[in-house]
Amino acid sequence: MRQLCAERIEPHVAGWSERGRIDDVRGLAKELGALGVLGMHLEGYGCAGMSATEYGLACLELEAADSGIRCLVSVQGSLAMFTLWRWGSAEQKAGQHPVREQHPVRLPADGVLPGVTGLKGPLSCLNEARYGIIWGPLGAGRRAVSRRRPGPVRPSDRRVPADPADAAPRPPRGRR
Repeated sequence: MRQLCAERIEPHVAGWSERGRIDDVRGLAKELGALGVLGMHLEGYGCAGMSATEYGLACLELEAADSGIRCLVSVQGSLAMFTLWRWGSAEQKAGQHPVREQHPVRLPADGVLPGVTGLKGPLSCLNEARYGIIWGPLGAGRRAVSRRRPGPVRPSDRRVPADPADAAPRPPRGRR
């Protein structure tokens, strides 16, 4: 994962940010899928069946490269794939169901998840997503530490005062 990030993501992040889009996002998503990263914490149906820790570490590496790519992976795996994996019928899991746009919104009978009723199914994906999301700040922190200026940290380098009293706003000198 770290190698993919170093070769395929990190060199392009600044440009993507500047342009406000990821060039060839579909190609990148296909690469991530081919590596088994999308839905990697799920078992069967072509998913990698990795442990929660392995999934978290992959999210950490992705977040260290770019938060948007980590979001792509965790949203696809936890929000899109998990609900179908957990609550869908065998037929739904075996097929690829395109998103259907209908006005007014009505769910066709073959789109109903037979393993659950009410909002439990759709909302369970949010609980599933928490684990991948929580690893994100660890990746961002690792990235920040890796980009720190080499050498020891001097007191003058600190952005937060050592003494909390120093953080309190003070009136300008000569105006009391």
